[in-house]
Amino acid sequence: MILLAGFGLRMWHLGETSLWADEVYSDLWMKASFDDFMHMLQEDGVHVPLHYLLMRLFPVGSVMMLRFPSALEGLLGIAVMIGLVQRVYGNQRLALVAGALLAFNPYHIWYSRMARTYALLFVFAALASLFFLQLVQGERSRKTWFAFTLSSAAAYMTHYFAVLLPVAQYILFAFVLKRKRRVFRQWLIAQVIAGLPFVLWIVSLAQQESLAVYISWIPRPGIGDVFLTVWNMTVDYEGVTRWYAVAGLIAVGVGLVPGLAGALREHQKNLVSFYWLWLMIIPVGLVFVFSVFVRPLYVDRYFMILLPALLLLVLTGWQRLPHQLGQLAAVIVVLAGAAAVWTAFDQGTFEREAWRDMADTIRQEHQPGDGVLMDTQISLAAFLLYYDDRAILNHTRLFGVPDAGTTGAPVLQEPQEPVTRMWTVYRNPIDDIHREGVMPDFDPFDPRDTPISHWLDERRDRILEQYAFNGVTLFLVDVSGEPVTSEVAP
Repeated sequence: MILLAGFGLRMWHLGETSLWADEVYSDLWMKASFDDFMHMLQEDGVHVPLHYLLMRLFPVGSVMMLRFPSALEGLLGIAVMIGLVQRVYGNQRLALVAGALLAFNPYHIWYSRMARTYALLFVFAALASLFFLQLVQGERSRKTWFAFTLSSAAAYMTHYFAVLLPVAQYILFAFVLKRKRRVFRQWLIAQVIAGLPFVLWIVSLAQQESLAVYISWIPRPGIGDVFLTVWNMTVDYEGVTRWYAVAGLIAVGVGLVPGLAGALREHQKNLVSFYWLWLMIIPVGLVFVFSVFVRPLYVDRYFMILLPALLLLVLTGWQRLPHQLGQLAAVIVVLAGAAAVWTAFDQGTFEREAWRDMADTIRQEHQPGDGVLMDTQISLAAFLLYYDDRAILNHTRLFGVPDAGTTGAPVLQEPQEPVTRMWTVYRNPIDDIHREGVMPDFDPFDPRDTPISHWLDERRDRILEQYAFNGVTLFLVDVSGEPVTSEVAP
């Protein structure tokens, strides 16, 4: 029942919402030849390839099929979570509660409905943690070592943040398992083997002449962001405070505080909780410090590797409470997650960028001589997914340089036909590091360092219509009498 409910939430209207910009990259990569796919991935530089290689095993003919691998990975993640708790704790009831927490966890649900790598990251991070804990608990067969090495290698080839897993594992050897030198040496050898594919990938990136690594949008975090991360990863942060979210956060808190305290206090005899403790502290702590003093990298979706640790620390903390209170807290968190998901489905706030609705509006209101103005190549690719008349390209202008990782996307050629009205597409420039769904509203005339913003500001008195969609604002601007050509932003 838990698996069915979890899979249902991940599949519900999976293909009805528009792809958002990051998913458009996935769509371009899946439709490209294998050589172009690898070139785009290396040019992009932000993603390691395993998830996208697996995606290429599935047919790509619709939005639903593009997202379907992630939904399957989300289902597998729930099964792995149940199996992990059953094997490590030997408690079937606890395993089922852990599975229910994940099945109704909004953070995991949203990334299981997205054509990105995060649901698979959870699977391999949980498996690597499971086999590591089995090793430190004494189960050191060749089969376990092989499974640990393979799952670790897969995790590293799924997301860069997975390399923080061995840092948390090392803490146990440094503070608790000091006398297990032979096991440490074996663990070190396993990590070297597991890390070889990742090192080869890094070497291939270092040879790229035009490596993009587009992470400049990430802001520097504050200490309050750590609280918002816990909020988001347990009961869903939407930028507003709902009553069920407050109830869920209280229930999470009454489990997390004793869970953390117990893991620290009993670290000598409770290796499992001590490992979960450090699997939470290391990613958040190191990334937070690096983001404050070096370069911002703090984004909630990158922390998928610590979700098993967070949920299990909360769950074991509830076990320290009176039995009925712990059960009530678990029910509250599951219901709070279900309420958050239902609200997002009902209000449509889980759709990040409504490119389909925007394209439909242009299609219905289009007149001869109309053109389209975009800010980036990826915005143009997203628009053309839902606008089937490619003749519009003869009337399309583009601000900005081509985006990295978009080889094979439509390229605009000069000269282009003159236009009298310009449909101007302004994609929401706000990228909240916590929210998964629609971003906060923005003022398109607020001075911003974007070509679209400046262009619109200079033509306020010539705006004929304005339409607001999730993540995208559309303007119809009178441009008769003026040439509008594609420009490259400085």
